[in-house]
Amino acid sequence: MKNGLISEAEAQYERQIITDTRKVLTDYIQHYKIKLATIKWSGLKRKTKRGGKIMFINDPTEMIKKLELIIGSMAAGNNGKELRNTGVALLDILLRNSILNKPQYNKIYKNYFNLN
Repeated sequence: MKNGLISEAEAQYERQIITDTRKVLTDYIQHYKIKLATIKWSGLKRKTKRGGKIMFINDPTEMIKKLELIIGSMAAGNNGKELRNTGVALLDILLRNSILNKPQYNKIYKNYFNLN
């Protein structure tokens, strides 16, 4: 506007678009913050009989990263029962909390965790 490339009306219109877009983005972020805060019992808890290993994951992003790591390990040939059980437990939690839908769950389970 200072260089005379756009008029005052065009500059005001552009500012209004930016303001409206910022409001929509802020509402979107706030909606998902509330949705994440309302997820109850989303953590994965695992204990062994002797060592007392306990693992809690409450963040959906962390659960997805952990699932990716497990799938990578299984693709590399590590097919341990405990690894498989942890992966399936993570899948179940992600499905229960509506982070994955049923077709996504079935596809991941069939490709990586199915014993057949």
